[in-house]
Amino acid sequence: MLIICDFDGTVTARDTNSFLAQRYAPEAYAGLEGKLAARTMTLREVLSTEFVNMGVPLDTIVEAAVENVPFRSGFPELLDAVEAADAKFVLLSSGFRQVIEPLLEREGLAGRVPLVANDIAIGPDGPRIEWRDLPTCELCGEPCKRSDIAQLRGGQLHDADFDHVVFIGDGLSDRCGAETADRVFARDSLATWLDEQDEPWEPWGDFHDILGALQLDRHTGASR
Repeated sequence: MLIICDFDGTVTARDTNSFLAQRYAPEAYAGLEGKLAARTMTLREVLSTEFVNMGVPLDTIVEAAVENVPFRSGFPELLDAVEAADAKFVLLSSGFRQVIEPLLEREGLAGRVPLVANDIAIGPDGPRIEWRDLPTCELCGEPCKRSDIAQLRGGQLHDADFDHVVFIGDGLSDRCGAETADRVFARDSLATWLDEQDEPWEPWGDFHDILGALQLDRHTGASR
């Protein structure tokens, strides 16, 4: 079994990037979020514009995230159960390693789980987003998690193929990923969208719910 989990708004109880944009680039945030919902701008375009307009050092951005963005309950316990069951867990984020890793470190989870994310580089003109090289999806028209999940299923980070993929997510960036998984735990706008598409999904409040639903103690490496 391979469990793939979104980070911002999924592992965290509030969307990290939206919180940071509201705090440090409120005018850009107010003008761009509607365009994202209307799909007149891509997620990458919105995030790039928001971060460029924050106007504060990266250290300040990271400190604000660490001080103000909590994790949902039960995440360490789920990781414990995954390891005990010889299953695999990957964080798959459209956000940024430089923000996510300090949050994991705050929780004592640094280096414990593979992370696939983008990067923020600091140059002479301020922050610049370094996006992962992904193909444009034929369905959503953007580089998205569909390609990531296909690669992860095929053993990109582990020396094994997986015939059962569980996906956990909450928002717009998770749509294509959810469509390709064998079992989906969804909340918030992802759940609404899956309903509209008549796609199956399971509700959850925190990671204790997911742990109970997966019954990981029954799984071993043979579930790949």
